[in-house]
Amino acid sequence: MDYSEKDIEESLTDYPGLIEQLKINPIGSQVVVEHGIIDILAYDPHDKTLVVIELKKGIVDENAVGQIMRYMSDIVSLKNWIKENPDLPLETQGIQGVKGILMGTNATPGVEAIIQTFPFLSFYQLHITLPVLVVPWYCNAKPCSTKTIESFMSTEPDQQIVYAHEHIFPKE
Repeated sequence: MDYSEKDIEESLTDYPGLIEQLKINPIGSQVVVEHGIIDILAYDPHDKTLVVIELKKGIVDENAVGQIMRYMSDIVSLKNWIKENPDLPLETQGIQGVKGILMGTNATPGVEAIIQTFPFLSFYQLHITLPVLVVPWYCNAKPCSTKTIESFMSTEPDQQIVYAHEHIFPKE
């Protein structure tokens, strides 16, 4: 099946439950910043941070890390964008910081090392079947077991969000 980054983005934004399972709220897509265009911008109400989501059709490499870091550096200029959008949640006015999520079909060993080193970056592996299925590479700051991901993948699609909340993103 052929698909584009735009198809992935549309799947994630058309079905906000896919992003909300990450416990973040999508607030914009294709957000123009000084260094380019953020695929999806979200808000994490738990730690009051903006979340920059960079989507890749294939393998996430070190260039994607540089790209998301540039976008994250542009968040300061986004404060004005937030002030100009009155329909955004009021909590976004007190933003504490920024973090980044890279999504793709896999990651290079270099990206894996970077993700393990910098807690403000995360990688989520996409299994493209359209609509998009998001599987975390890390579960609560440790690698997910193969068994966890295989169990998740074998779960009926309408039960995957429930499975993810119970086994991959358990409440702390």
